Amino acid sequence: YLQRDGATEKAIALAFEAYALDPEAGFVQDTIGYANLLHGKSNEAIDYFVSALSDSAGDPQILDHPGDAFWKSHQRRGAISAWQKAYTILRSPEYFKMIIEGFQEMNYSVWGISIATPEALYDLEISSVVRRLQEKLMAVQEGEDPFEHKDNGAR
Repeated sequence: YLQRDGATEKAIALAFEAYALDPEAGFVQDTIGYANLLHGKSNEAIDYFVSALSDSAGDPQILDHPGDAFWKSHQRRGAISAWQKAYTILRSPEYFKMIIEGFQEMNYSVWGISIATPEALYDLEISSVVRRLQEKLMAVQEGEDPFEHKDNGAR
């Protein structure tokens, strides 16, 4: 809901319900951080993102969010570093292989059917994050604010 609709009352309520159920889960902490970021509370968001990253073993998809929070709190080096690290991991052959193998396992062991190739699922799941990171890094390289550059800061 946060990504699709923004920080609506419903999205915030669901995020905090999830947090009440499992406050240590990295993806839940990331969601609470993202909600704070959407409300302009960058510094509070950073705290949740840092905690989420330590719980999720540095998930590169989560790294995109603290980069945004760092940028919006005028910590430019932290933002660029987070975005570069996430982009590098997401574009690595090792990460690609790990994700593809995970989707293959899900196809056969959990779902029991294959509705799309693992590569198509990768593109669906990961490509928008990679594109967003690339656009942010290109904007910074061009001396522009990545959130005022085209629509790459929009979620």
